[in-house]
Amino acid sequence: MGIEDPFYKRESSRQNPVAEHRQREKSSLTVQGHESRKSVAIPAKMEYGIQECHGCVLPSYKRSVEGKYHMKIVDYRKVPATTPLPGVIKRVPIGPEAGAKNFIMRVFEVAPGHASPDHIHPWEHEIFILSGEGVARSQDGKETPIGEGTTLFIPEGEKHCLVNKGRVELRFICMIPAGVE
Repeated sequence: MGIEDPFYKRESSRQNPVAEHRQREKSSLTVQGHESRKSVAIPAKMEYGIQECHGCVLPSYKRSVEGKYHMKIVDYRKVPATTPLPGVIKRVPIGPEAGAKNFIMRVFEVAPGHASPDHIHPWEHEIFILSGEGVARSQDGKETPIGEGTTLFIPEGEKHCLVNKGRVELRFICMIPAGVE
């Protein structure tokens, strides 16, 4: 291609390409994405290591110099569960405790024949159905089938309910704004 990319080398001859780049760019770093080759701006006050992947040398996030939150990777099934309603299990794998300032990720498991109550929020939220099948009931009572791979956008102030009409758990991710729960 003719353009030298210091973060995408087949050999690890450089000791610290990020430090060299940081010298040139004091305010921010641009790191090339490994697979997509997409540029992402990253604050210069981060520390990086070097990671090898398929013979490539890539920068990898270690920690913030200022002690801010780290990337959090967790199996949601290991997060403590609550039971807000009979037949409904709720887990919060990502929230303020993990350093999420803008969103909360919740994972719900609804047993067959159970549902969330018809309810309204003063905020929008997004839902992604991981498994199972059921219906999403809108404020006018219309029931729309949902299943694995279905996405829902629920605007603020819209009455809604998810009902498991299948034979297995209805499992979904629900994203809401931070500070509302």
